[in-house]
Amino acid sequence: MIFFIKKIDKNGKSVIYLDTFDNISEAVEFIESEGSIPITVFPLPKIFSFILAPFFKPRIKKEEIIEILDNFHLIIKSGIPIQTAIEDLIKESKNPYLQKILRHISITLQNGYSLSAAIEKYRHLFTSVIVSLIKIGEQTGNLEVTLKKGADFLKKIEDIKKKVKQAMIYPSFAFVAIMTAMLVWLLYVLPKIVKVFKEMDVELPSITVFVMNVSNFLQKQIGFLFISSVLLIAMFVFLLRYEKVKYYFDKFLLKLPIFKQFITYFNTAFFAEYMRLTVSSGLPLLEGLKTLKENTSNLVYKKAIEEILYDIQKGYRISDAIKDVHLYPLFMVRMIAMGEDSGELEKQLTTISDFYYSKIDYMAQNLSKIIEPLLIFVLGIFMAIIMLALFGPIYTLIGKIK
Repeated sequence: MIFFIKKIDKNGKSVIYLDTFDNISEAVEFIESEGSIPITVFPLPKIFSFILAPFFKPRIKKEEIIEILDNFHLIIKSGIPIQTAIEDLIKESKNPYLQKILRHISITLQNGYSLSAAIEKYRHLFTSVIVSLIKIGEQTGNLEVTLKKGADFLKKIEDIKKKVKQAMIYPSFAFVAIMTAMLVWLLYVLPKIVKVFKEMDVELPSITVFVMNVSNFLQKQIGFLFISSVLLIAMFVFLLRYEKVKYYFDKFLLKLPIFKQFITYFNTAFFAEYMRLTVSSGLPLLEGLKTLKENTSNLVYKKAIEEILYDIQKGYRISDAIKDVHLYPLFMVRMIAMGEDSGELEKQLTTISDFYYSKIDYMAQNLSKIIEPLLIFVLGIFMAIIMLALFGPIYTLIGKIK
């Protein structure tokens, strides 16, 4: 809920603002924990909360969540009182949303709750597997170790995601650059050259006429085409919100050569890393798979994980359940089967994760070499058509002069 709040802050100033809380008592407790005095606190009508909700969505990067876990690990390791340390973290943080989360964690700890209970409210930010991991750390007395494991796990997952995003920057930039060059030629350069030919009464060959027709069409309809393209993209993005549309789009991407490799490598590394953490930390396997499903964005792989979950619940071995979905590489299936047979599943999952992570890293660094021949081919065809369209009239003009 969104609350209207008027308070006297610790400097004695009257402050009025809006903020989100679950209930009034939580809002009052939070304000008092800041050293402020609440004057007026009441929830806005539901219609206003609905309208304003997007503006109050927490903007917190995964790197900030990783930093919190790293800091908690160091706090516990060094023996610093956790309340004092959290207050220092609040002062150092420049993100107001993160400050609020840390403040709420501090209040919950002061009320006698455990760290896992304190971050339970922010399960969507920390992920279910991290919350479960912290619970196990508290129960076994290894909280310092589990926090470190959790931070390292999130770092690796984020690193994998970044590698994939970085890999797509070059193709996107190259595509935009080529399209811009084509439009500049068709809209500005070519019309001026052809205008000179017409003034000299040069007969234009069919290829030149075709290119000029394309150029004229673009000049007349560029505004309409631009608006239509924006609307189509917006409509496509909107339709992707529907699960069925996104599922078929994800399925389509798996049929495209380069995209298929990236998606397969990413989801295989993602799966192996989640399972490695689950096994190494003693979490129930089914719980780890459920968390993995929640955090998998590709709906084809999400459905596959659902099938794996169902098969394991029926008594299948992990490797057999993975093999039956016909989506993950056979190398992964064999490695997991060996791990199950030898009792070294964690070791095999680590190997799989590292192997496919290295593949993603290699593709990210070498994608430009893979894409360049295709880009050169497309640009070459375009420039060949332009050259033919220009040289035809030039030869005709030279013939007239002779």
